[in-house]
Amino acid sequence: MRPFPIERCCNGDRARAQLACDDDRRFACAMRQLADVARTEPQRVAVFLQPLFAPFAADMLLRACRSLSLVDVWISCAARYCAALPTRDERRNFFGYIRWHVDDSEYACMTERHAAEWHQLRARRATGTTRTK
Repeated sequence: MRPFPIERCCNGDRARAQLACDDDRRFACAMRQLADVARTEPQRVAVFLQPLFAPFAADMLLRACRSLSLVDVWISCAARYCAALPTRDERRNFFGYIRWHVDDSEYACMTERHAAEWHQLRARRATGTTRTK
């Protein structure tokens, strides 16, 4: 599985000509590829989805994941993304923003997962170890 090319166009011909895609086109392409990964390599969905939180809005990713029945994977990736944000204010803003897009049970699950991810990340930083996946 190839990672999604976040910084350039995913169309090889356009990329060779150094043409950029607009955000809407890149998002549509990423979601088509996400659907393909979900269909052909479901165990790799989280690996594909995780880096998409940086360039794309979390609620847009959530809508796409809802349509593909991947909300649980989205929650896991969103919690990991949020836990890695460097400041408490950034984490609070992310949760405040996403709260409008999830129901109570999804929010509770995300809060629980985020706490686990945050503690695990901080423990690794304290010991100097890194996660390998």
